[in-house]
Amino acid sequence: MRVFFALPLSPSSSLQILHWRDKAFPRDRVGIAAENFHITLSFVGEVTSAQCDQIMQSANDLWQNKKPKTLSLAIDQYAYWPNPGIFWIGPTIWPEPLKVLHSNLKQLSQRCVGRSAKQPFQPHISLYRTKESIPQPLIAPDFQLTFDEVVLLESVTKKQGVYYRELAEWPLEQAFRQSTEAMSRPMPKKNLGGGT
Repeated sequence: MRVFFALPLSPSSSLQILHWRDKAFPRDRVGIAAENFHITLSFVGEVTSAQCDQIMQSANDLWQNKKPKTLSLAIDQYAYWPNPGIFWIGPTIWPEPLKVLHSNLKQLSQRCVGRSAKQPFQPHISLYRTKESIPQPLIAPDFQLTFDEVVLLESVTKKQGVYYRELAEWPLEQAFRQSTEAMSRPMPKKNLGGGT
């Protein structure tokens, strides 16, 4: 199985980006499905079932020791990587907690499976997979996205294409807000490492 850690987009954020893509690019180009939008935190790669269990347990331990905070990103740039043929949008800058989370998960992968991704970390949301050049968008991306969980996803290839199956999730802790509404609202309960 092929797995990776990711920040999933909320349905509303995915729809915003999908609507922007429909306006910014020609409609005759087939893009990545909105349900597959995410930001990869750490790519693990091929693992056995036993290694996957070890990864999930190590992530549980990481969250028990120090639960990462909710993340917010300004998506304000786009680029095209000819190899592997990905057009993406992402942040120009990102907060230190995201760098720390990426580093912790990369080290976790190294401990559990003896390897981790070597590419420099650039948070991004892939919109197209193509070897053809992509025209510049008619309007630049301008989104403020908030992420409240990290998920471990399995990449599954079928005849219809690639889809991602969630194996486990870990909540990000909300930053303290001094509003009555935030203090009076109960936090949703989630099981650490609960898979689907």
